[in-house]
Amino acid sequence: MNPDGTSSSSVAPAPSPADTTPAPAPATSTAQAAPTPATPRVTTPAPTPTPTPISTTSAPLPIITQIEDTTDIPAIPPESTNYIPIVGGLVALAFLTAAIILRSTKKSKEKKEDKKDDSKCLNFKKLMEEKLEEIRDLKSQMRDKVKGKGEELIKKSVAGTAAGSLLLKLEGANKEYERLKDLHEKCLATLNLKSVHNIFIFHGTQGYPEENWFPWLKGELEKRGQKVFVPQFPSPPGAPAKIKEWFEVLGEYGEYFNEDTIVVAHSLGGMFLLRILEKSEYPIHAGIFVGTPIGKQPIANYERDSSFTPFNFDWNKIKNNAKHFVVFHSDNDPHVGLDNGKELAKNLGVELSFIPKAGHFNTKSGYTKFEKLLEKLESIL
Repeated sequence: MNPDGTSSSSVAPAPSPADTTPAPAPATSTAQAAPTPATPRVTTPAPTPTPTPISTTSAPLPIITQIEDTTDIPAIPPESTNYIPIVGGLVALAFLTAAIILRSTKKSKEKKEDKKDDSKCLNFKKLMEEKLEEIRDLKSQMRDKVKGKGEELIKKSVAGTAAGSLLLKLEGANKEYERLKDLHEKCLATLNLKSVHNIFIFHGTQGYPEENWFPWLKGELEKRGQKVFVPQFPSPPGAPAKIKEWFEVLGEYGEYFNEDTIVVAHSLGGMFLLRILEKSEYPIHAGIFVGTPIGKQPIANYERDSSFTPFNFDWNKIKNNAKHFVVFHSDNDPHVGLDNGKELAKNLGVELSFIPKAGHFNTKSGYTKFEKLLEKLESIL
C-alpha cells in the first residue's frame, strides 16, 4: 500500500489473462474453478475488467438477430388470417343474438297474454310474422359479418363455437317459419277464411244477446277466427227504445266499428243499422238485415217502432256505406209484413233472400240456429 492510499504495483499484475478468463465461464474446466473465487476476493476493492473478454463471452446479439429474421417469414398463411376478425365478430354476434331472442321471446309471451283473440289461424300468422322478423334481423347481422365469404366456409370456420351455434339457430328459425307458414295456409284453407272481421249482432225490441240464434252464430263465427260482439242495448219492457241510448252503447265499441265491420241486425236492430249507415263517414264491409221493418204495413208495433226512429231514410247514402248487403224475410212474419223485406232489398239494390214459413226468425219460430245466414256470411268474409 502506497502512502497516497492506492494499491501497490505488485498486487495488480498477480492475476494473469489466463486466470481471468475462466471466471465468467466455469464450464470450461473444473480444475480452474476452485482458485478463481479466492482471486476476486483480493482484487474486489479495485476491479479492472477488460471490455474485450466480456464481449467475446456474451451471446445476446445472435439471439436478437434470429428474432428479427423470423418476423419476415409468415407463420400463418394470409388466407387463414382473414377469418380471425370474422370469427371474433360472429362470437360477439352470438351473444347479441341470444339477447335479441330472449327479448323477442319475452315480448311474444306478453303479446299472447294481452290479446284475447282465440283464433288459431290468427295465432299462426302472428307467430309466423314474429319469426320472419327474427330471421330477417339475424340474416342482416350475419351478412354484415360474413363480408361475402361462402356460407359453407364460414360454417367450417366457426364449427363448435358460439358463432356456430348462432348459425344453427338461424337455420332452425328459418325452418320454424316455414312450418308456421304451412300451418297458417292449411288452417285458412280448412276454415275458408279470407280475413278477420269485426262482426256485430244487433238484437231487436226488448231483445238480449242470449236469445234466438245469436249465441249459436257467435260461436260458429268465433270458430272461424272472427271477432264477434253482441251488445246489450237499452230496451225496457212496455216502453219504446230510445235510439240515442243505443248510439251511446255503440260508442263503447268505436275502435271495432270500421271498414272491416259486418253487422247482422234483427228486427228493430235493422232500423238502427240503417241510421248508422246514414251517419257513417266510411263504408263498412257488410250489412245483413233479418225481419227488418222500414214503414210498410203491416207492422204490429208501428207506432212504437216509428218513435224509435222515423221511417224516412236516405237510401243513396246508405247504399254507398256498405260493400255488401243481404236481406232475409219470410211470408208469415207476425210482426213485420213481407213487403218490408221486398222494399228494403229493392232500395239496397240486392235480391231478397226469401225463406218461407220462417216467422220472425226467432226462438218461437224455431230459429235457435240460422244455417243459411251463416252460409251468406261465409260468402262475403
